[in-house]
Amino acid sequence: GGRRAPIVSSDEPPLPPESTGDALPEPTAEEFDDLSDLLDDEDDDLLALDDEATPPPPADDDDDDDGLAELLRMGDAGDSAASLEEEWQRRRAEMEDKAEKNAARAEKRRLQAEAEEAFARERGLGLLHTDPVCRGVVVCVTRGTSEDNATVVELTDALRGAHGMRVEVAHNVDPEPEEDLPLFEVWLEGYRYQLLHARNWRGDGDLTPDKIQALVSTVGEEISDEAELVLGTYPDVED
Repeated sequence: GGRRAPIVSSDEPPLPPESTGDALPEPTAEEFDDLSDLLDDEDDDLLALDDEATPPPPADDDDDDDGLAELLRMGDAGDSAASLEEEWQRRRAEMEDKAEKNAARAEKRRLQAEAEEAFARERGLGLLHTDPVCRGVVVCVTRGTSEDNATVVELTDALRGAHGMRVEVAHNVDPEPEEDLPLFEVWLEGYRYQLLHARNWRGDGDLTPDKIQALVSTVGEEISDEAELVLGTYPDVED
């Protein structure tokens, strides 16, 4: 298809004729001296229509764009260039501070997850290597709510009732759970390492009494003499 003609409003003067070739003539510096000429009301209307047709940018970009628009309105209201510059620097410092805090929080969560994983492996596999009776460790990872804690107690009682001291239960709590992430996972560290239940990302839902009984049966199979013969020894504890 051919080139589209540029969109211009009827109140604006027509564009100057094009020079040879497809490129439009370079604007002169004088044309861009006054910022308000570039952002008159009609251009704002065109920008608004264009914004409706495009998806919103990420949240940080939204803050940046909103701040810029407000600064432009302050300029139209007659604020001095010095005050606009000061306000812009202040907002930029705020955005940088926000980004630093988000990065620090992400790093804290990463280190915390690594520490919890190391603790779980040491608690589980270390116990399996040193305890002559224990054959498996069931590790629950929850949000630590009263409902979750009660479910862990119910699961622990069921496992102990069925398997006695052959199964140990460990409970790790996420101290900063996401509000929209109903975390409740159950892992087995035995002759092999496997996920038994995940309420959120695997869609297993709440750990009901029926699901607890099914989980107890699965653990029984995993710590049986037959499983020991087939699967062999426990994994080594990593240094």
